[in-house]
Amino acid sequence: GAPRKAARRGPPILGKRAWQVGLSGVVCATVLSYLRRSAAPRLFALHVAAMAPMLPLATASVSTVRQRLTRPPAGLPAAARRRRNEWYVIRHFVASAAAFYLAIAGLVGIVCQKEALGRPHLRTLHAWCGAAAWVLWGAAYLAAQPQVWRDQWRQRRFSLLSNKRWI
Repeated sequence: GAPRKAARRGPPILGKRAWQVGLSGVVCATVLSYLRRSAAPRLFALHVAAMAPMLPLATASVSTVRQRLTRPPAGLPAAARRRRNEWYVIRHFVASAAAFYLAIAGLVGIVCQKEALGRPHLRTLHAWCGAAAWVLWGAAYLAAQPQVWRDQWRQRRFSLLSNKRWI
């Protein structure tokens, strides 16, 4: 018979958009290497070190959503499609959660730095763009909640353990 192709296990880690994640990772590494050589105050350095990885993490998160929306390979069994979708959801969550927690650390760092120096907050375009990013991120999170909890709302049964969409 004809030789069979080796079965691939799970979806590709980065897929077609690997260059986007790679490029944002290079930007992050460049910023962190410059920070390492600079004599920046510790709290400011925390802000930069926590915010820089958000670029590759957010890029990976968005690219995961785009990959999940692509059609699965033809002839993929239903169980494999479910596993594929769960893998994408978990990968999206991990990247988003990591970016979110790093953003909290970065925000705390810069707020503490401003307080220590006695400087006012939200006085630069950078600060206002950061505040706008937080508001948009919060809006996106709230907009996603109906999708995350949809099945449990229908069944009137709520459980963090059985809802794999929020993991």
